[in-house]
Amino acid sequence: MKKIAFIACLFLCATNVFAGGKDKFQFGVKVGLNLADQNFTGKKEFDQANEGSWNLLPGFTLGFIGEIPLASFLEIRLESIFASQGRQFSYKLDKNNWEKNSIAYGYVQFPVLLRGQFGNEKIRGFVHAGPQISVGVIGLYRDKFKIDGTRDSETETFNFKEEDLNRLDVGIGGGAGIEFKRSGFEIEVRYYKGFTDIVDYGDGERPDGVSKFTNSGISVNLGFKF
Repeated sequence: MKKIAFIACLFLCATNVFAGGKDKFQFGVKVGLNLADQNFTGKKEFDQANEGSWNLLPGFTLGFIGEIPLASFLEIRLESIFASQGRQFSYKLDKNNWEKNSIAYGYVQFPVLLRGQFGNEKIRGFVHAGPQISVGVIGLYRDKFKIDGTRDSETETFNFKEEDLNRLDVGIGGGAGIEFKRSGFEIEVRYYKGFTDIVDYGDGERPDGVSKFTNSGISVNLGFKF
């Protein structure tokens, strides 16, 4: 965890060096709601076989942002964020009983986005997209259920190595939003698509017919730049 924090610090500090001065570099913070999902072939068949459904997993994003201007309408956006990914599955045991289980993965994410802007000095619209590297730091199993009228839940943490999960997730993200220049606030909607199989089956150990599991998600974020 200390190594990841150190990398995140270097990642953002380096933006100040390459920006060529504080008057050109903008630094800020962001927080948001993330609706995460996992993708794999046969999800519909899985739902039917288990008489349930996959659902988006609510989570959050929290971190730092830095921007390096390239032109009046173009800049590089660098971020260091802690965000949750994962999935949620719910199904009915019978008419009155149900169970809902979820797996949440905590990642430190490093997006590098090319951002285009348009508008005036008061309000600007923007779009941006680019690659993202994420490092998994913690996981959480949670099981909620209602049995014979009684509600209960169980929670258990896990680490990626013990569960044969890949800590490194590589993907691409993109989004759009509005920036209020004078106040420093911005609001953004972003989509992320991961390419990495988060399950580490090892050489020749993947079961027949099992596709790779990849992360995805959509988030709504509020940012503030100093």
